[in-house]
Amino acid sequence: MGKNHDKVVVSFCDSIIRQSDLKLLEGPHWLNDRIIGFYFEYLFEKEFDSSDKLVFISPEVCQFLKMSRKEELEVFLEPLNLDTKDLIVLAVNNNDSERSGGSHWSLLMFSKQAREFFHFDSSSGMNYEPARQLASNTHSYLMSKLQYEDRYAMRIKEVPVIQQTNGYDCGIHVLCNAKGATRHMLIYGSDDGMEKLPENLVNRMCLKKLIFELGGIPEDAHAS
Repeated sequence: MGKNHDKVVVSFCDSIIRQSDLKLLEGPHWLNDRIIGFYFEYLFEKEFDSSDKLVFISPEVCQFLKMSRKEELEVFLEPLNLDTKDLIVLAVNNNDSERSGGSHWSLLMFSKQAREFFHFDSSSGMNYEPARQLASNTHSYLMSKLQYEDRYAMRIKEVPVIQQTNGYDCGIHVLCNAKGATRHMLIYGSDDGMEKLPENLVNRMCLKKLIFELGGIPEDAHAS
């Protein structure tokens, strides 16, 4: 699809969704950075009222954070004020370069109350190493903001979640887990008592409907 014909479907805060992005939701397609970043921004603004206790980090920034040398982190992360947040929500990609790519998404959260990272992977074990790399760099930055005697070791917990039944729905699992788990983690500070998502909630059409509503598109319209 030519760029001139790839029109903007919805603009929300700093995010835009184009027709080509919307087509990804019709499946079977892997979700891109733009859709995940859009939904993270939507959750922050609408579901969690731009809470100053919370930060959702966009997929592009997560990838840079994962790939950066630890000595580069302070300049890059300082504007995000991560050390003041009760909960940090990150998207993990198994791409091993700073360019777009990869084949799997998962969700990573850091709870200040628990002093622990929580990893939600709908294809268990597939993103273990990328999640650890992202957690390690994030932890290194957070520890740099503390006095030596207040620092603590990095811990990461694999949270049991429902598993995807195909090779392309990992992004949808990330977004659905992000919505449910963020609310629980903000209240309780950990995954204790958190129930797995019902399988019927992991649904592309709900996200497509949301984009249509925000863009003022009639429900019976279809991207072309």
